[in-house]
Amino acid sequence: MARQIANLSTADSQTQKTALQILATDGIFTFSTAEREKWQDEFLAFANSLGDVCVQDDCDPSGIKTLPAEVACKGSILHTDRGSMERPPEIVLIFCETQSDQGGESIFLDGKALVDTLPAQVTSDLAAENSVCFGFPKYIRMTRILDETKDQRRFIRYRNDRWGFFAPSIRAHVDTIEDAFADLTETVRLPAGTGIAFRNDRYLHGALPSKAGDRIIHRLLVANTSLQYGFE
Repeated sequence: MARQIANLSTADSQTQKTALQILATDGIFTFSTAEREKWQDEFLAFANSLGDVCVQDDCDPSGIKTLPAEVACKGSILHTDRGSMERPPEIVLIFCETQSDQGGESIFLDGKALVDTLPAQVTSDLAAENSVCFGFPKYIRMTRILDETKDQRRFIRYRNDRWGFFAPSIRAHVDTIEDAFADLTETVRLPAGTGIAFRNDRYLHGALPSKAGDRIIHRLLVANTSLQYGFE
């Protein structure tokens, strides 16, 4: 599914160029670190080479969010990060510091493949204005699941949990959408010391529950307006 690029310990300008090329085309790749104790410096340096790290109110001053143990071990549904923003950050980077002994795999779904799979009536309804609401009281947005840029490229934002509220026209399609999820979702197990980067405007992501052992996961969001937003 995802190509692997060079180890971050040896990352250089060519690594950055390759990473941005992959993000512009395939939209996803994996990476690793050589020295576990230096992961934070390497992770941050690499993220900053790809764009502007977004410092949110749920992360540390550098922009790194460490998922709470109960979240990392419980898993999460497929979703878009920061879907309540007008333009969610282009890139998400996830780094696995500690992987559980069993379970805890990351899951991904290509939004382009999803749109190509769904019936035309469903995609039409997903593009209806003000058909979904994402966020919570402090950050809330009425929007649509399948959005469009000014140059008519499409991008996706989705989450079917307590932070997502669907109009009846969307709720009627949830079974169809999530049946497609079952067919299109890919699973990636990230060993400790490895990570994955992907386009947040194209890929939905989540994780399977951990069944044994702790799982420590860190996340960075990166904005890069030089990347063409969305997909064709």
